[in-house]
Amino acid sequence: MRNGMNKIKKIVCLVLAAVTVFSVCAVFASCEKRKSGKLLATYSGGEIYESDVADWQNYFCITNASEIVNAEDSMAKKAEVLDTATGYFAHVKMFRALLAEKNIATITDKMIKEYAENVLIPALNEQYESNGGYVAWRNMYSVSKNFIYDYAEQELVNSYREKYIMENYGVTDDMITEYWNTYAAKYVVLPSYLIDVIMVQVPAKDKTDPEAWEAAKAEAQGYIDRIKAGEDFSAVKAEAIEKSSDPTSTKAYSVEDSVPYRDCTGFEDIEENMKSINELVEEYKKKYDVDLVEYADKNSGRTYNLWFSYCNMLNELYTKNALPKLEIGETVSEPIRHLEGYEIIKLTGKRDDAEFRNPKTDESVYYEIHDLLYSELWGDGTGAAVQAFELQLEEDYKLVINYAYADNVSSES
Repeated sequence: MRNGMNKIKKIVCLVLAAVTVFSVCAVFASCEKRKSGKLLATYSGGEIYESDVADWQNYFCITNASEIVNAEDSMAKKAEVLDTATGYFAHVKMFRALLAEKNIATITDKMIKEYAENVLIPALNEQYESNGGYVAWRNMYSVSKNFIYDYAEQELVNSYREKYIMENYGVTDDMITEYWNTYAAKYVVLPSYLIDVIMVQVPAKDKTDPEAWEAAKAEAQGYIDRIKAGEDFSAVKAEAIEKSSDPTSTKAYSVEDSVPYRDCTGFEDIEENMKSINELVEEYKKKYDVDLVEYADKNSGRTYNLWFSYCNMLNELYTKNALPKLEIGETVSEPIRHLEGYEIIKLTGKRDDAEFRNPKTDESVYYEIHDLLYSELWGDGTGAAVQAFELQLEEDYKLVINYAYADNVSSES
């Protein structure tokens, strides 16, 4: 429900389950709104009766149809869904009041009416045009004519929800600092080689063609020869990327990266390392009847995974063998094989001292941690910040549940 109109798109599956679900629903609520019924809940400024949430109950019955029907105890699950409808209705009303009290937004009945009639109904008519439009949508969820206004109200109210929650219950600088203090090791920058890479990429459609790989290698070697002859690396890189705009050509892109000094140990001897790699190639050839020197189709499962590992081993060996031998500003003499094609690597610098990337001095670290914590606290509308907001909302508006279906399902059945 928190995803708004996206829920409506479940129409096909939900229709199939609707008949079964409503036979279960009959125990708890009628499919038409009533003017009376049990007092379900109270909060500062209002009372909630069954007649208030009958449409929401039917709507939630349908949107949760498969879960209800497939539950081990469908009656208990149905009771839980009906209680969810009560809580949802209450939270919309309370949050609407809060927005007005804090002068964030005043959502009037006139605004709700105009949004329902000028936005939602036309959208539903268009979305379900072949099935009868808005009326078909109403029939699908067995809701009254007035439900569109309830639905419009929650859409307008909840448009402020994520922003309000995350501003008031979300990420703080103290949280970011605490996270960094706990996981500082993740943000240490080791003494490293700094590199700039041009990737001459074999297009995806040609990756099973050996000639395409040879063409990419030749193109990469041509760029290297020009750089070695005195052309500027950046200018050659720009040309390679520009050439990629031609859909018939080899693709190219660039990335700046770093490789820790310590990772380059053990790769000094190309021949010795190649013995191990070739032994692995022979083992796979005997065991799985696959030649890893040849490209393996991405759809070929295990064979592709083995080829993927083989290419990574080659790339690691030749890259980490070359870097310690390069002078700053120097480019490798031969292109290095990669999963995507061939790399041209230039050593742009060295970082000789280890350092910690600190959120107080490094904006990228600050926002990296902020986004991580934000994702956890929001949790697609169900995270810890959301739970804290809802508990506080219930406390501030003195929400009291007078009747819970889940508490009474045994006696009512």
